[in-house]
Amino acid sequence: MDVFSPARLSARFRTSLGLLAAISALAILAAPGADGAVASYASSSELTFPSEEAHVEGSRASFWVECSGSEGTCNGTLTLTTNGKKHNVPFSVVAGTHQSLSVRLGPKSTAKRFVAVAKTTQADGGYVRSWGLLELR
Repeated sequence: MDVFSPARLSARFRTSLGLLAAISALAILAAPGADGAVASYASSSELTFPSEEAHVEGSRASFWVECSGSEGTCNGTLTLTTNGKKHNVPFSVVAGTHQSLSVRLGPKSTAKRFVAVAKTTQADGGYVRSWGLLELR
């Protein structure tokens, strides 16, 4: 009997192999130029967090973001996660600029930090995800 025969592999290992095969196939399909076209990543835009500091006033947290694109705007959704709760807000920041965003956390929030995840929409229909761990001051 072969060591790698399906009968001898555990269900968990078979599942892992299946996931690995699926991820590999997606990576090949998503590779630049896989469809015969040349991919251009120079025009992508991304919302970044230039500071790890956020300020709290009442029930709102304020922090700085920056759009790293060279033209247009960074548009998308920002999700803040703190104390197990998620707060979603849309954003629109002009390329190459800094902007302060303010998000309502709720009146009883005692969080000292939160995770901010930005999903910035791209011209090709996809999105770029960026994140930051921000300390509340």
